[in-house]
Amino acid sequence: MIAMATALLAASEATVTLSAVRLEAVNGRPIVRAVVSGPTPARVERSGRDLLLVLPGAHPRPGLLLPFPNAGIAKLTLKDSREGARIRIRLDQPLDYELRQEPGLMSVTIVPSAPVRDVYAKVLWPAPGGRPEEVAPAAPPPVEHEVTPTAPPPVEREAAPAAEPPVEHEVTPTAPPPVEHEVTPTAQPPVEREAAPAAEPPVQREAAPAVGVATPPAVSREGLQSGSAAGDVRDLYAKILPPPAGVGPEGEPPAEGSAAEPAAPREGFYFGPVRLRPTLVTSYIDADTALLDTPQPVRDRYFQIEPRLTFDLGAAVPDGRKVELTYNPRFRTSTAFPELRHTTHLATLSLETPVGGRFTVRALHHYARGVIETTEVDPGREYFFRLTPFTRQQTTAGVEANSGGRFGLEVHGSRDSVRLSDNAGFFDHRTDVVSSSLIYELGPTLRAYLRYAWDHVPPSAQRPIIESRASTVSLQVNGELIPLVRGDLMVGYRHLSAPRGGSGGTQFDGTVLAASLRKEFTPSASLGLVGSRDTYPSGFEENAFYVATSAGLEADLGLPLSLVFHGTVGWQRNAYGVPAAGLSVPRRDDLIGWSAGVGRSLTRWSFLRGDYRQDRRDSNLPAFDTNGHVFIVQLGLGYLGPAPVGGAPR
Repeated sequence: MIAMATALLAASEATVTLSAVRLEAVNGRPIVRAVVSGPTPARVERSGRDLLLVLPGAHPRPGLLLPFPNAGIAKLTLKDSREGARIRIRLDQPLDYELRQEPGLMSVTIVPSAPVRDVYAKVLWPAPGGRPEEVAPAAPPPVEHEVTPTAPPPVEREAAPAAEPPVEHEVTPTAPPPVEHEVTPTAQPPVEREAAPAAEPPVQREAAPAVGVATPPAVSREGLQSGSAAGDVRDLYAKILPPPAGVGPEGEPPAEGSAAEPAAPREGFYFGPVRLRPTLVTSYIDADTALLDTPQPVRDRYFQIEPRLTFDLGAAVPDGRKVELTYNPRFRTSTAFPELRHTTHLATLSLETPVGGRFTVRALHHYARGVIETTEVDPGREYFFRLTPFTRQQTTAGVEANSGGRFGLEVHGSRDSVRLSDNAGFFDHRTDVVSSSLIYELGPTLRAYLRYAWDHVPPSAQRPIIESRASTVSLQVNGELIPLVRGDLMVGYRHLSAPRGGSGGTQFDGTVLAASLRKEFTPSASLGLVGSRDTYPSGFEENAFYVATSAGLEADLGLPLSLVFHGTVGWQRNAYGVPAAGLSVPRRDDLIGWSAGVGRSLTRWSFLRGDYRQDRRDSNLPAFDTNGHVFIVQLGLGYLGPAPVGGAPR
């Protein structure tokens, strides 16, 4: 009988599975959580600055991925042994810990040796754009030392040793294999960032974003034509203020190949055929947003100085060669966080030239280096905290052939590469796109496109499972749809295959959308609608991609005393396909935000305005819930573009 009971016990222990390892924070304290399928007598062993969480009888599931290291934790590794899984937690320095054992969840809390808020607000490197989670259990049970199925045991605490003994060296492979050797943590960045906005100078009545903080990519992945709608959509949460007159987000030129736009005024300084249009915008920003390693909002006040230099050649010559270079640095001062003092550099070089009588060649290169402009890295906003400096290089080229009638043809290709510094909440990745479009002129200012696009995301050294290939067939209409209503509407069908993704996240078949509509009621009153649905590479658990769906509304209204009101409201949902560890359903984040502001032109060359924005993220994983706000006051000088009747350009 005893032998039978022993055999049954051994069999039951063998069935315990370690399904996930998470790195979270509660009240600023790093917590390593292990999700298991059954009871296991967990224990913690110390070796210098290493803590070894031993889970007897529990073995990791194949392909288990580890999270990135977080503040206070230098490294996480996982090893499967005959006794069970062993999670090694390497700390930056020897610290105390607490072991809590609950049914299905083992938690090791790192106890800092200084007040938590001081450590996380002043000592740790600040990465603007995320909020530490503020989620605590409704009634936390007493922390315990040994597992008991009925009640949680008391806290196990150990004081840091006086001297740090040698630490065992561990070999970590670059790619995450089934957990039999040491595993290097793979990306599991939480959701997108809510960094303090990189405020843009005002703009005229053309495209405008809805609520948000980050900044979108230079051109859309569908091609040069679709840049207008996709740019507006990706700018939905990008910043309070739209970009300067005549350019898109982050210095993006207007979508090439789109319907004819009104001729730009010949303003600026001329040096022969070269025109220079300088602009300077200074901003005071009071933000309560995520600036550290976790989604907990922190308060900061700082000044931002943003010069913009635009050089163009032949911009006023119809059907001539056009070359434009835009350089937009951003300097921040008086901030409490050193990371915000890193200068942002944004530059875009575009070329358009006719070849013969029927061909037009277009090319664009976009360069971005910064920290808080997270939608340069991830337009869908999964990446929003644990920010580090990044570099983005995007090159696009296309040729349009005109038949001499209403029909035309375009072939386009692009490569978009992003690289981040170590310990980022996201990963290096690249997207290659090739597309071909049949163009039909519906009218003097209205075009239609029938497009096929092929996308490829190669495997990243940091996260191989993001590899995917996608084919998209879409129909787009761009230009003046009816009098006083301009729009850029793209709807398509996409088939995406990601064979390395987790179960339920290897394929997407569905609709994609990029839409922007704007109705002018009077010269000083207008209403805009934006919407989108697209797929983006994901860094969360075993998801190779996620689907972001968004919608927004914006309004401009002239007020007495030459004031202009600008307001926005926006909604976005990020949906995943792979069930989250510890849940029976995939992760889902809902982002809601609104903004309101008033501005006024002081002279033809200057303006003053103020704006307030509120953002909230609700997730079915409470660790990713966030809430923040931004108040900004701006003074602009230079070539700002024509102002709407009634006051300041927005």
